Amino acid sequence: MYLSKRFVVSFVIIIILVFAILVFTYFRFILNRDLIISEINEVKIVDIINLVISLSLVIVTIIYVVTTRNILRENIQQRQFLESPFVYVSIEPDSEQGNFFFVRIRNTGNSTAYNIKVKFSNELYYINSTSINDLQIFKNLPVLSKDEEISFFLSAIPEFFKFSKFYQSEVSVSYNKYPSDKYIATDKYVIDLNIYRSLAKLKKATINDLVSEMKQLKEAIIIKLSNE
Repeated sequence: MYLSKRFVVSFVIIIILVFAILVFTYFRFILNRDLIISEINEVKIVDIINLVISLSLVIVTIIYVVTTRNILRENIQQRQFLESPFVYVSIEPDSEQGNFFFVRIRNTGNSTAYNIKVKFSNELYYINSTSINDLQIFKNLPVLSKDEEISFFLSAIPEFFKFSKFYQSEVSVSYNKYPSDKYIATDKYVIDLNIYRSLAKLKKATINDLVSEMKQLKEAIIIKLSNE
């Protein structure tokens, strides 16, 4: 069972305090035995000891219940976290040539994400100077299953560094664990595309490169038309 360091330390401290109270009570009784015996008249010493032990057991029981409840709560929270979706948005060069930026939306968590919304703090260059925040897919992506990934063309790397006013941006990604869930998970982080600036020089194009670029351009135009 997973035990939080905070609760373990608290439990040990309280046990030490209870032990200290017992020791203090015992020595106080020894030092003032005659006075205590005279005041309590016929009450037996054994009864006092039993009372102290009973109170100590009650305290220890309360401590155990509280600690167990906190441990159970942490275990539930940890399980919920492990079973939750995690949507991550990145902008990366294409794996084949490295001359184009692609936006990738991935769900790397362990469950389906719903009502996904993405917002960039800075306007990054998109085809024909379109605002990246105006893309419908970022306004509301209804569902993204576990391990599912969506990717689409953003810009050629040389054009991006030529026309974009910003090369980095904070991205905010919000989503729900259930379709009608009121709780919205929000993650924020910075995307810095300056690290890819060295890729801005295009290679000498071959026939295969031109065919691939035409195909990607066609896909980009289709996406552009669908957003208008």
